[in-house]
Amino acid sequence: MEKVLLSLSEVSEYITISIPCLRKWITKGKMPIVRAGRRVLVSKAVLDARIAAGNLAEAAPQEGAFQKVAAGAPISLDKT
Repeated sequence: MEKVLLSLSEVSEYITISIPCLRKWITKGKMPIVRAGRRVLVSKAVLDARIAAGNLAEAAPQEGAFQKVAAGAPISLDKT
């Protein structure tokens, strides 16, 4: 029988995202949850629907929020 509700660790493995990032999505209201006592669970059906619709990425940081910089490369702090 397939699980209907997933724990945060199961969700993080399922969509390959870190638990702290997943918690940020939950705090910002970008990931719907179900509470069972102290446990925080995510509906697998809702998660699959968001993946299929392609709007799971909406919860990710906006482009330009973080930039990878090669080691030793100069870093510009200008916003231009």
